[in-house]
Amino acid sequence: MSASGKPLALTLLGMLVAVGCGSDAPARGVVLVTLDTTRADHLGCYGDRRAKTPTLDALAAEAARFDQAVSAVTTTLPSHATIFTGLYPPAHGVRYNGMFRLVGTAPTIAERLRESGFATAGFPAAFPVTATTGLARGFDVYRDLFSEPGGKDLPMNAERKAEDTVRLAAEWLSGVGEDKKFFVWIHLFDAHWPYEPPFPFSAEFSDRPYDGEIAYADRELGKLFEVLHAKKMWDGVAVVVAGDHGEGLFDHGERQHGHLVYESTLRVPLLVKPPQGARAVVVAEPVTLADLAPTILDYAGVEAPAGLQGVSLREAARTGKIARRDLYFESLTGSLNYGWSPLEGLRRGSWKLIRSTVPELYDVATDPGETQNAIGREPQLVEDLTDRLQTSLAAWSGVAPKDAMVVANPESLARLESLGYAGGTTGGSAKDAPSPASKIHLEGEILHFRDLVGEKAWPEALAVGRRILADDPGNRFCLYKGAIAATQIPDLAAARELARACVKRYPDFKDGVVLLAQIEIRERKLDDAIGVLKAGLSTFPKDPDLTYPLAAALLAAGRGPEAAPLVDEALAEKEPVASFYVLRALMQARKNDPTAAMASLREAFAHGYRDLETLRTEPSLSPLRKLPGFDVALSQMARE
Repeated sequence: MSASGKPLALTLLGMLVAVGCGSDAPARGVVLVTLDTTRADHLGCYGDRRAKTPTLDALAAEAARFDQAVSAVTTTLPSHATIFTGLYPPAHGVRYNGMFRLVGTAPTIAERLRESGFATAGFPAAFPVTATTGLARGFDVYRDLFSEPGGKDLPMNAERKAEDTVRLAAEWLSGVGEDKKFFVWIHLFDAHWPYEPPFPFSAEFSDRPYDGEIAYADRELGKLFEVLHAKKMWDGVAVVVAGDHGEGLFDHGERQHGHLVYESTLRVPLLVKPPQGARAVVVAEPVTLADLAPTILDYAGVEAPAGLQGVSLREAARTGKIARRDLYFESLTGSLNYGWSPLEGLRRGSWKLIRSTVPELYDVATDPGETQNAIGREPQLVEDLTDRLQTSLAAWSGVAPKDAMVVANPESLARLESLGYAGGTTGGSAKDAPSPASKIHLEGEILHFRDLVGEKAWPEALAVGRRILADDPGNRFCLYKGAIAATQIPDLAAARELARACVKRYPDFKDGVVLLAQIEIRERKLDDAIGVLKAGLSTFPKDPDLTYPLAAALLAAGRGPEAAPLVDEALAEKEPVASFYVLRALMQARKNDPTAAMASLREAFAHGYRDLETLRTEPSLSPLRKLPGFDVALSQMARE
């Protein structure tokens, strides 16, 4: 420790700061590169002597290197939402991949820059940041791999390799006029699992394929910088290179990322080259990725929106100094998927508070591995940080737009699962939820279970799911997916057991409610299904995912008068769900009104209903199949 009481490591780093020489004039352009899943401590400029990152190392020689850059969240989409808006996840509303989207209330840097006359282009490389997530707002060009011709037929875990992403960006830059201001975002996904670097990196890094992916991305990034130099753009542009989050690599038992918030996944590289460059500057004080939006706008000469939670790093990049702040971070991965406790925390200088079922406090300057929990040794600091965290969360409560939460379709969930994201849906944690750190040893088994479900290896999946549940009986992902596996075997007794346990523990998990009702209906336990669905509607009023099976169950139970108002109310909505017209047709067929029934079927098709197999085979719909001209009309409607 130094005489001032500050950790010696920080004091020495402060002595390394040199004054930069960047221009105060607005940048002609801004280049933002996000390195997905890239740990700072696996780059040469951050001290890894085994790393092969000459492009980034050279950039660091004429840029500010932020030694303690902290991601606000350890998954791809919410981290990029923070980068693009300057807001923390509770404020912009994006908390995980696939379940949320960035909606229009928070302006993005691309929107602000386009409004100010900048040409804007984005080159995302993977599914978590497709155009449907809301990140495309403000971009004139957004080359989403999955929105291009043939994109829907790509493999679940398809990604655009660095060489292709850089090539597209270079082509776009070559078309930018000499007098046109521009902003370009390049997303390099290569370091994300699975680690499969191309040759020669596959051979050179055969024992360290993750580092091989980083080395490959670094080489390709160098080609982009060569284009900027060749077009004489380099000196006039600001270049920002940042990781969106790190990777566990089994530190603290975490194989990949998203579940925990230790430095392995929270600390990221951040290099900022001002226009005209600068001498090497090292900023020791922690900063957050929420700082990138105001920094980019500052360099571009564009006023930042009011209320941002990040600050411009322009002065820090020049002087190496920035005022100490409390920096927020979180991970809701375990909470949203498995029912584990949410992780929320603050970073203040070298101190780091993690709030969970088991709270943690670390001084990362003296304990960089975060192995010595100081929660009992610093009671005043813990109280102060906890109060500040609670105050901040209370202030942000209700700020995020309610429509940020979305229901991902099965294809989207499958794509996310193929990349290592469990792909659950919102439902929250139970009060006695375990801390993610106490259950991280199950990560490998959970990933294996997820793969078995994806492969439809139902008996094996059920066996592995039960093995996980023996250790973690409240694991919502395993309860739900295990119940699905059991229905497919079929072992309906096991399916009902698991689904009932899921609903009992997570009554606000809608998918679990629907699944349990489906199982009860399949077993012809209609009254039980009706009770489950009515209870679900008390939490999700008028939700068609619950109203439709309830109306269908009531009809099957001979309780048509109770079903009719549900159907009428659903069809009175501005955008009615097509399947309700089928239920109306069924009720009309039962009342011997074939003309009205056929008209309702045509309405169903006009509103997009195309489930011909159900119409032809579902026993409860047999009255429809007895309608005069049903088969002819069905064939005709199918062709329309």
